Amino acid sequence: MKFKPLETMDEWTWFKERTHVIRCEDTQGIVAFDDSGIAAVAVLDSFTVDGCSVHFAIDRPIVIRSGFLNEIARHAFVSCNRKRIFGLVPSNNAK
Repeated sequence: MKFKPLETMDEWTWFKERTHVIRCEDTQGIVAFDDSGIAAVAVLDSFTVDGCSVHFAIDRPIVIRSGFLNEIARHAFVSCNRKRIFGLVPSNNAK
C-alpha cells in the first residue's frame, strides 16, 4: 500500500462518489493505493486554530492494517499542527 496527497480530479471524483462531501477551500487529503488502484481516501477540511474535520472513503479495509490511519494522523497532527480531529457519521449512513 502506498500513500500520496490528494491531487487529481479523478481522485476527488472517486471520493465524492462514495461520500458526497462538498469540497471546501481548505480541503486536502491522502490517497491510499495499490496495484489495483485507489483503495481509500481521507479528506481533511474545515480547519480551525487547533482542529479539523476528517472524512473517510475506504473500499479495501486492508488499508487500515497498512498504516492508513497513522498516515492521516501524521498529516493532521504533525504536518498541519492540529491537536484534534473530528469525524461525524450521518444518521442515515448505510453500513
